[in-house]
Amino acid sequence: MNTRSYSTIFKALCLICAILLLPTFVSCNKEGDAEETQGEIYYTVNFNTNGGSEIPGVKIKENGYVTRPEDPTLDNYVFVRWEHDSRTWSFETKQVTSNMTLNAVWVSAIELFHLEPDEQNTGLLITEFKKQATFTTLKIPSVINGKSVVGFADGALMDTHDGHAASIIVPETVVYIGEEALAGTSVPITFMGKISYLGEGAFKNCGALESITLDEGMESIPFMTFYECSSLKTINLPEGIKTIDENAFEGCTSMKTVVLPSTLTSIQDSAFLKCDALKSIFFGGTEEQFDAIEILDGNDAILDADIYFYSETEPADDGNYWHYEKGNPVIW
Repeated sequence: MNTRSYSTIFKALCLICAILLLPTFVSCNKEGDAEETQGEIYYTVNFNTNGGSEIPGVKIKENGYVTRPEDPTLDNYVFVRWEHDSRTWSFETKQVTSNMTLNAVWVSAIELFHLEPDEQNTGLLITEFKKQATFTTLKIPSVINGKSVVGFADGALMDTHDGHAASIIVPETVVYIGEEALAGTSVPITFMGKISYLGEGAFKNCGALESITLDEGMESIPFMTFYECSSLKTINLPEGIKTIDENAFEGCTSMKTVVLPSTLTSIQDSAFLKCDALKSIFFGGTEEQFDAIEILDGNDAILDADIYFYSETEPADDGNYWHYEKGNPVIW
């Protein structure tokens, strides 16, 4: 037998071995079947967004769990949940045991919210939550029917604490929070932008609010704005604010630090009552400016805290000074 014949036989044997061994490493009989890789079975989980932004499918090991993807988006609709076989899919408790497709469920923003134009007629205010769906996360849309959602009218979402949403995400377009707009809401709220207007009691009894960013241009923190916001840990009040009204932060029992602006002239009765965790005050001006602030009764938490005064550069003399690092107050 010549060398060429040996070579041909050797190649044929190699091909046969490869074919026989291939299922040991990867088997995929047809599109949609389970895949086996080194003895582990994997299934394909696809996401049908029903017209929303695309989400790629994923491979999940048998009896594994799907990681919840970022919610899809769809103009003029609010994402509600993912379903499989017309049942809500729980990413935390349900295991993958076959190839499957999760389907997005949407609700029309017009059906979900009552809306009205703002005073300038350039944006929309949400006036009421109709509660026609139950959300894991209620992600407020930034645009509805071509107009920006700019805020919440008085009392707009007072009922969201009754179990219709586990959390709320507010888009950066929202700058206006009316009187008691979120009062009584006990679910976490995440604000993507800066708030430039607050009505009285805007967050009263909003027990899960942990943080919020306020924009410059506000002149006061109104009456009972953050009353009993027991999860609020810190607040940075921007320059321009002159007055903190009565009971504005009363009962903020987790608050440890406050940044007060140099423009502040008065802290009204009981503005910081029952804020016993307050340890540090970062004041945007000098010690002389702080001493000139009118601090009325019920604000012992302010007077008992450590007071630090702003200095852009490290001071040469001893004293309590602070500056910003990456947007956070830091003691010199």
